[in-house]
Amino acid sequence: MTSSATLPVDSFAVFDGSAQMQQKVSGERYEGMLVELQNVTIVDASLGTGSNTGRVFWSVQDAEGNKMQVRDVSGWIRNDTFDNFCTDIGSLTPDEFPLPQTNSTIAYLRGVIVEATLTGAQQYTIAPRTLEDIGPQTAAAPVISDLVEIVPVPSTTQAQTITAKIVDSDGTVATATLYYAVGLEGSSFTSVPMTEGAGNIWSATIPAMGPDSTYVIYYVSATDNAGNTTNFPNTTGFNSYYLILDNGINSIQDIQFNPLGLNDSPYRNAKLSGIEVTGTVMSSTGLADFGAVVIQESNTSWSGITWANNAVAVSGPNPSSLQRGDVVVITAAKVFEDFGMTKLDSLTYTVIVSNQPLPASITTTNMDSIALNVYDHAEPYESMLLEYTNVTVASTNPDDPGNFGEWSIDDQSGNGNPLRVDDYSNDIGPDFNTDSLAVGETLSYIRGFLAWANSNWKLRPRNRNDIAGFIVSVQNVTDYRAFDIFPNPAGNELHVRFLGSVENVQWTMSDVSGRVLNQSQLKAGVKDFIVPLENLSAGVYFIHAVTAEGKQTVRFVKQ
Repeated sequence: MTSSATLPVDSFAVFDGSAQMQQKVSGERYEGMLVELQNVTIVDASLGTGSNTGRVFWSVQDAEGNKMQVRDVSGWIRNDTFDNFCTDIGSLTPDEFPLPQTNSTIAYLRGVIVEATLTGAQQYTIAPRTLEDIGPQTAAAPVISDLVEIVPVPSTTQAQTITAKIVDSDGTVATATLYYAVGLEGSSFTSVPMTEGAGNIWSATIPAMGPDSTYVIYYVSATDNAGNTTNFPNTTGFNSYYLILDNGINSIQDIQFNPLGLNDSPYRNAKLSGIEVTGTVMSSTGLADFGAVVIQESNTSWSGITWANNAVAVSGPNPSSLQRGDVVVITAAKVFEDFGMTKLDSLTYTVIVSNQPLPASITTTNMDSIALNVYDHAEPYESMLLEYTNVTVASTNPDDPGNFGEWSIDDQSGNGNPLRVDDYSNDIGPDFNTDSLAVGETLSYIRGFLAWANSNWKLRPRNRNDIAGFIVSVQNVTDYRAFDIFPNPAGNELHVRFLGSVENVQWTMSDVSGRVLNQSQLKAGVKDFIVPLENLSAGVYFIHAVTAEGKQTVRFVKQ
């Protein structure tokens, strides 16, 4: 048998209290190699459904909560017909692989390290070759889950109660203890016995303490009747903490800022009440806008946050009615993480004033550092409106041969670290990257919200108005669209359709140098007309219009 490298699970993933952080530096070197994990517990075991019927899904984790999924590459542990040991008439392996026993500990697990895309992100997984790679069951330690802080934001006069679900599959939970310490790097932990309630929920209370702005870290330890012990999430209390605030949460930064340098909000999955967070609506759910509400307090770091795509208002106007320039005060909300993006839902809020100027877009961020995922240059600006000038289109499809509607831009620094741009907006179609942009094309400006998605930081323009040469609005608060054009790219004719009043409308067509090629004034009542293009060379051109309400420029391509 080929020898394997014996490694801990944290060589590949580290549990930070809320998510498994993939370890690229230590994990990548073992991709495709045979590795052995020792004394790991089976978790998350389930049978596939639908198109995955017949498959078995399971993961293993160590005592510190670090976890890896087990991949069924080999037909010895895969029960459908999509593997090297199977044919269209069934599996060639002798037996069906059974569902592993959840919470049981196995002496070892050997397998090849495979990087796979799971739940929208790349993860390291382990793929056993045969049944001999799965060691014998030794014991099942208690499984601890669902840590809950009863008081999300305690004051210096409030005690904190911590609850956890604790289950032992092959016996009973004998004892459970809560350990807590003051400070994010506290080493002197105080123990408090936990008591069992209904539904395997155990609880203990940490006394009130201060001063204001003090961090308290904690973890839970449980031992079963056979003496097997589990510590959760780890014995350092890393990323299981709360912050004491006498004045409560009163800024977006209080929600967004993670003192441990992690992407997740410290209030992930918490229902916050009694807060007072004010922000200006930077985008709306409108068809000509971003498709989601984003608010900012200012244009300083940690000042932006996105609402859920279909955010629900527990109290207050329907979020779909909000417009740019509305100023809202949020007094309650649920915080959740959407694949690394902090968002709000279930909001209680009021609109205190409308038609206010928006915070200016941020022009000082370093594109290279964001593209390289340098934390201090990227995470503080999540959900904030950034702007870059004189950028070059580096790629119209960085996902080739697939196409997810994204493109990338370069700041011409010569560092070769382009930043991705996403077609998230309602106003930017999925083919915009390939039918409206060209590699090497220079954009005098591009604006968008910074977002983390699918393992990349991305710029998300709110609409075409945020991309130079497509729609240029003279109004600061609401989008102004005088007309639409189609098709784009165009052949021998271009259709122009005006949307509002057509009294005293002047329109012109120009090339990229600004040379006027056609111009006219619309006749009263005429809203639709055709511009002939058969005499134009293939290239980029512009239609400009001036109306009583404002000005608009639309860029189009002649094929």
